[in-house]
Amino acid sequence: MVQYGANLRMLTFAKMKRWYPTLLLTLLSFAFIKPFWGQTDSTTRKSSLLAYPVGFYLPETRFGAGIAGSFNFYLNKKDSISPPSQIQIGAAYTQNRQLLLYLPFDFYWNERKHQVLGELGYYDYMFFFFGTTTLPTESKESFYVRLPRLRIQYTRKIGKHWYTGLKGWYDQFDIYKYSERSSLENGPYPGREGGAGSGLGAFILYDSRDNVYASKSGHYLELYYHNYDKVWGSDFDFHRYRIDYRHFLPVKKSVLAFQAFGDFMTGDVPFFQMTGIGGPKRFRGYVDGRVRDHHAALTQLEWRSFFAKRWGYTLFAGGALVRDELKDLTKSPLYYSAGMGMRYVFDIEKRVHIRLDVAFGRKTNEFYFTIGEAF
Repeated sequence: MVQYGANLRMLTFAKMKRWYPTLLLTLLSFAFIKPFWGQTDSTTRKSSLLAYPVGFYLPETRFGAGIAGSFNFYLNKKDSISPPSQIQIGAAYTQNRQLLLYLPFDFYWNERKHQVLGELGYYDYMFFFFGTTTLPTESKESFYVRLPRLRIQYTRKIGKHWYTGLKGWYDQFDIYKYSERSSLENGPYPGREGGAGSGLGAFILYDSRDNVYASKSGHYLELYYHNYDKVWGSDFDFHRYRIDYRHFLPVKKSVLAFQAFGDFMTGDVPFFQMTGIGGPKRFRGYVDGRVRDHHAALTQLEWRSFFAKRWGYTLFAGGALVRDELKDLTKSPLYYSAGMGMRYVFDIEKRVHIRLDVAFGRKTNEFYFTIGEAF
């Protein structure tokens, strides 16, 4: 990955206009393609092997493209309740010269009482850095990382809509390059030389959503604790406490979606594991890493409506607080996010949506073109 001259400029609304014809043609092309992503024969419960191109635009990557494949199968074909298990493999390369190699997996068995999901990946990636809330930098910096990753989660159903389980994460941050005159390289930031973030966590989950990809009704609540310690192979000792609540209310042909999210960390937290806002899911309008520290709380509200079988639009807004000390969280500046988007239903049966979003925040705006809803 090579830095493009000076710091990359944020995409302004005027600059986005030149991409509209290309994006519109891309979206329109899906209207004439029979969706094939992730489909299986649910009546005969046969396995299937699929291959497909991938394309996206994110502020952190700019345009990216690649190829992916998936193998869908059933661990027990006599089990009529469990959904198909899946192994995927993919590779992508971005306009920012980032390499993404990933192998996610998802296994179900015993009438969906058990689930194991995870990801094995390798990323040669550029991240942005703006300091923390206590030590903000004056301009956007970047740092370059080789990142092997292993994440695995076991979930056990314990009642109607209730689940519990364990999560294991391992990320090895090998930082091999910084921006010129970087405040990160020589600054007082834990983890500025890289290191391993490895830990074990436990969670309890309530999930009554009617669909995991694009929910129209139901509730989602996850309470989660994660411990990072040398006993798990981590170079840092810290704790993460997280709460994630979502509610989806159907209103005729539309949906009102709400999320409240809190992420709270204590201990020796490396800067690259700190919580914050930004990215395509957690508070659009800010590049990932734009605001980071030990504690973050945010809410998002989104109106999703469809005016045709496959076409729809969204309006969304939210507010967030980020701070180094939990007792000072209410003293944080209010970070806001607001925007609009278009939706195309790529897979009607599974409700897989392609989304095009424009989002605005405090002195920033960003543009997203990817698959799946933000929450």
